[in-house]
Parts: sequence; structure tokens; C-alpha cells
Amino acid sequence: MASLIGLACALPLALLAPGASWLAWTASLLLEAWIIAAVSVFCGISLRGVAAGLALTLGFYLLAKSLATLQLISHASLEAASASHRYMTQMLDTLALLLPRLDEFAQTRWLVDSVSGSLGPLALQALIFSALVTAAAMFDMYRKNL
Repeated sequence: MASLIGLACALPLALLAPGASWLAWTASLLLEAWIIAAVSVFCGISLRGVAAGLALTLGFYLLAKSLATLQLISHASLEAASASHRYMTQMLDTLALLLPRLDEFAQTRWLVDSVSGSLGPLALQALIFSALVTAAAMFDMYRKNL
């Protein structure tokens, strides 16, 4: 389903964007959709209610998309001397190590300019994170069945 939705969103852009840029953007969008699909399956299995699973998935997506910006703001702050600021900066840095960098996936500038980097690191990131989240969902499903 994630692939079908991603392709449905990318197909109209095929007429406007150059071929190689569109292919890279579409592949990146599909990788991002697979990560979110894995997280939503995990949330759907682990939590009791649909609303809670949907809220957690949306919160994960928003946090993973905006984490680089939050880190940039935190490191450039003038309040660097306070203990609470150092604690929050360390927490953001720890979250950045654990969560995928969704801000690097499906960048709009790829559709206008040529793709500057390789999709390899994004694919590796998506593969590792999706595998871990899927394994956690399977473990939780197995735990609930016993």
C-alpha cells in the first residue's frame, strides 16, 4: 500500500521533472513511505486503539522530519550556558542518532535540480530502520499471541 500511494503521488510529477531526478525522488519517496508503513504497523500492533496508533505514527513522522531543524536551533541558541539547554540539546542529539533522517528523503530540490548525492545511504538507513521496527512489531505480535 505504501508503494502504491507513493507512486500515485509521484506519477503526476513525471511530466514536469527530468527523468533521472524524478526517478531518484520517487525512489526516495518510496523508501520514506516504507519507513512510515513499518512504524504504523508497529504502532497498530503494539497499541490498543487506532487513534493512539495514528497519533504516535504522526508524531514520529513530524519529529523525524523536523529533528535536524530542532538540532540546528538548539546548537545555535544563545542560552548555551543553562543546564536545561544542555540537557535538551543532548536529548535531541540522542534522538537524532536513533531516528531516521526523514528530512533527507524526497527533497523538492531534486525535482528542479539534478540529484547531488547517492541514494545508497538513504536506502541503507531505510532498510535498517524498517527491519528493526518490523522485528519489534513481530516480537510484540508473538508476545501477545502467547
